Amino acid sequence: MATDYKIDGVSLDDAGGRWQVGAEIYQPTETVSVSRGGADVRVPTTPFVLFQTFTVRDVTAFREWLDSIPFGASLSRPMGGQTRLESPVAVEYVRDPFQIRADTYVVHVTWRGLTGVWREASPRQIVLRSLPAWDAQAVFPSDGIRLSVLNPLARVKVTCGVSGSWLMWEGPVNGSRPHLLIDTDTLRARRGVEWFPHTGVDVSDGLTVCPDGFTLCPGKDGKFSLNVDGSQSTDNPHKVEIRAAY
Repeated sequence: MATDYKIDGVSLDDAGGRWQVGAEIYQPTETVSVSRGGADVRVPTTPFVLFQTFTVRDVTAFREWLDSIPFGASLSRPMGGQTRLESPVAVEYVRDPFQIRADTYVVHVTWRGLTGVWREASPRQIVLRSLPAWDAQAVFPSDGIRLSVLNPLARVKVTCGVSGSWLMWEGPVNGSRPHLLIDTDTLRARRGVEWFPHTGVDVSDGLTVCPDGFTLCPGKDGKFSLNVDGSQSTDNPHKVEIRAAY
């Protein structure tokens, strides 16, 4: 069989035919529901496990390949169409090779997820007014989103419509730099002239976050709701950069 899984962007089947995946079993992440802001949110408890059986023709090269894979390497898999999901993993167990023919061995390898969460490999940029219509079918909260607010006033408050978690920015109105970029992963804020500027004026001193931290949580329908208050623009043209989590 040909596997759909890749490690750090490279197929688990060797391009030179020295090894290939013969069978695989996926044991999904176990989850529990917790309350955040009055909403029930699913969080991972026991991360997923991927069991694979490799047919190997060059045991030495196969061992060297496994040894070269760093802790936390990115395992990816497809999710319909062109979308790929990724999650950090580690090699948990490698069984001794079992010879089945003169030049062929079978090796069992166990991969364990480190977070139990699969995220879209590439972020999406979505106009905020269109976010509730996106059928993300997300399972877990999305951490590390980036938000670009157009024409912010002196006080901007961003609130998750599901959990109620929030963050706030306060600072002077700056018409020459109409975009306020907020990175919820690094908790940094910048003013710039583009939607998602790589450079700009650092205005992170004006950023505050609710005591439990900001998290964008999906509703029971797997969709997101994000509210922005404090902008000169009334038609919600702001943009969010997000990776859904499963």
